[in-house]
Amino acid sequence: MNVLDDLPEGLDDLRIREGGFNDGHVRTSGIDIQKLNKGLESNFEIQMKDEQDDVPQPETNENQFNPQELFQQLNYECNDTEVSDPALEHLSPFERMKQTMEDISPVGDGGIMKMILKHGAGSVVPPRSLCRVHYNGYFEFNDEPFDSSRLRGRQHQFKLGEGEILMGWEIGIGTMKRGELARFIMTSQYAYGKYGCPPRIPKDATPMFEIELISFVDQGAADDYESFTEEERKKATFEEILGAVDALRKTGNEAFELNQVKRASTSYMRAIRLLENANLKNEYEEIEMKKSALKLYLNMALMDLKEAKSGRACKHARKALEIEPKNVKALYRLARALHQLGDLESAKKEIWKAHRYSPGNEEVMKEMRQLDNELARYKRKDQALSRKMLNLDPMPKKAAAPKNPTPAQSQMLKMVLDRLKSFKNSSDLPEMRLPDTLTQEEVDSVKIAVNELDLFFSSTQANGQTMIIVSKTSLQEK
Repeated sequence: MNVLDDLPEGLDDLRIREGGFNDGHVRTSGIDIQKLNKGLESNFEIQMKDEQDDVPQPETNENQFNPQELFQQLNYECNDTEVSDPALEHLSPFERMKQTMEDISPVGDGGIMKMILKHGAGSVVPPRSLCRVHYNGYFEFNDEPFDSSRLRGRQHQFKLGEGEILMGWEIGIGTMKRGELARFIMTSQYAYGKYGCPPRIPKDATPMFEIELISFVDQGAADDYESFTEEERKKATFEEILGAVDALRKTGNEAFELNQVKRASTSYMRAIRLLENANLKNEYEEIEMKKSALKLYLNMALMDLKEAKSGRACKHARKALEIEPKNVKALYRLARALHQLGDLESAKKEIWKAHRYSPGNEEVMKEMRQLDNELARYKRKDQALSRKMLNLDPMPKKAAAPKNPTPAQSQMLKMVLDRLKSFKNSSDLPEMRLPDTLTQEEVDSVKIAVNELDLFFSSTQANGQTMIIVSKTSLQEK
């Protein structure tokens, strides 16, 4: 894994690289399922594919599921009628499951039952968090899932408290920790309502969901700041701004994990603008601002490289280097951006700096080799072209008659080249002055010839005129 080129700053260790596509997704507040169940209106707006990045696909046709993958998601407990305990023989499969589950419904009526299948780590997911989950949904007496993100191969992403998911999900997921896998059985009032959605969702359906909380980002601080008026934003404390910036950066990291580069860039840039416009009161706030800004500039340089926005990548990498001049990631990404722009010499200077600060870094050394190879290839091409143009190579046997001379092969230039060869072989002339009437093209050609003959070229200004001198020793040796 290329750690210099593939991971944004602050990305969590849990890296699930799955994402999907859909024709559109809900914008603004989304569809409030609870309102629909009560017969109330719910306003929403659809954002079409060409307006968005790639987003996880929430729905698909179960007929598209691969039979082998479907077999792996079967849950035989849903229709298991064999019971070892005679006292439970009269209970249905879901009723037997509930015997070992915890009631987490708000009123304790058994409407949402939970069992942890795999414990998670850290704190419980906060309200208003952006969550990513994998899940399977089952109905009683049917071991095949009626809905499954795992069969689609795409995680489901949503925000808690926005009415985007079932009420039972809102309550159930609100009790989970990162990495936790839990089973939930919920009555229709917490799921699809008494009407369901036939034929796929029966009336008064009681579904069972097995949900794995892959990750979450607490967006509370960013949401609070977004709700501020302009006057309140001016009065916001540095801690409030820093909290919003941190939430936006983590949101960008989540988008990056789903390969949503444009969305990640948008989150990072919003965070950068907040920092750049913050009024700092003391040295501590300046230090903390720079720490946070460094991560964001590095992340933006990475996003720019992935979108082939080389100029912007240079700008953000240089901003990172203003904060930390020896930052290897910044130097590496600056070199990559300059490489993309075709400025190989400048790219080589930056990658050499990165190599000096991190001598054993494989990515840095790989970039150095690529630059060296390209520079050598261009040099060989230039030398071959100039030797041909200056007629320094012998004419091959049976070669066709030479074509009409190019402007660079003027009579003056040929005379100068002859003089250079004579000067090279002479023993009494330390240097030779060239005519000041040469064109720039002729001067460039002479420079190449001088290099080929192992001579030294220099030019000086005197009395408003350019004096061109070729010598057998360099100025340093003199």
